[in-house]
Amino acid sequence: GTFTDATAGSVIFVGSGTFAQDNASFFFDDTNNKLGLATTTPWAQLSINPTSANGTAPSFVVGSSTATHFMVGNNGNVAAGGGSAVPTFPFQFIRSVNGVLTIYVQNSVSSTAADVQLLFGTRGTLYDQTTGASIYADRTDAASQFGSTDLLFKNSIGNSLNTSMIIKDTGLTGFGATSTPWGLVSINPTALTNGNIFALTGPSFVIGSSTATNFIVSNAGTVGMSTTTPSAQAVLSLGINRNVSGSASTTVRMHKIQFEGLNSAGTLSCTYLVGTAWVAQAGACNN
Repeated sequence: GTFTDATAGSVIFVGSGTFAQDNASFFFDDTNNKLGLATTTPWAQLSINPTSANGTAPSFVVGSSTATHFMVGNNGNVAAGGGSAVPTFPFQFIRSVNGVLTIYVQNSVSSTAADVQLLFGTRGTLYDQTTGASIYADRTDAASQFGSTDLLFKNSIGNSLNTSMIIKDTGLTGFGATSTPWGLVSINPTALTNGNIFALTGPSFVIGSSTATNFIVSNAGTVGMSTTTPSAQAVLSLGINRNVSGSASTTVRMHKIQFEGLNSAGTLSCTYLVGTAWVAQAGACNN
C-alpha cells in the first residue's frame, strides 16, 4: 500500500515487499502521545493489552528466554530475578545465587518518622492500612547514616493494627501490650476490651496444650504445673495425681517438694510435700 492508505495512528512497517500496518497489534495515539500494543486505545504512555494469541508467552520481558531479569506473564503475574517460566503467583522473586539473596527496601530520609512497612491487606477496600497484618521497621533515632530500628509485628481485630510482638534495637523482645520490654523476653498481659487484640481470656504463657498443660502462667500472674487453673492465691500450684503403693519387700520413695512465701496475712510460711502428705509450718522451710 501507500502512505495515503494508512490510518491515523498507524505504525508503518515493512511487510512482504511493501509497507504495512496492523493497528490492532501496534498503534500510536498521536493526540495523547501514547503507544499501544494489542490495543488501539492506549491509556498509558506504553500500554500492553495481553491477548490469548500470546499463548504461554509472557506479555512483557526484560532480558531473554535464557536470562530473564523481569517478566509480566500473560496472566498478569510478575516475576523478578530470573527464570524463564511464566510466574504462577501474583509476585515472585527467584534467583540462583551462591550466597545470601537480599531484598532491600530503604526509606532514606534522616528522621524518626522514616519508617518502612510491609503491609498485608485483607479487606476489600483498596489501600486500606487498618486491617490485615504488617511487619514494621520503626526507626528510633534520626542519625544521618546509622539509624537504630525496632522491628514490630502487627495484626488487626476490627479496624486497627496493634503490635503483638516487638524486637527492640537492643535485642529485647516483648509480647503483648508493651513497647518497652525490660527482659530479654517480656510478656505483658492486659485485659483491654472493644475487640482489642490484647483482650486476653487465656493464659499469658503455656508449655503444653489446653488438655496436657505442663507449665502455665495465667493472665493474673499465678503459676501452675500440670494444671490449667492455678489458684489465684498460690505461688505454685501442682495438679499431680500419683498412686503410691508397696509391699513388705518394696519401698517407694518420693522427693520432698516445698514452697516458701508470704501467706495472706503477710507472714512467712512454708508448705511442703513428703510422700503423699502436705505439711504446713510457720516461717521458713527446713532444709
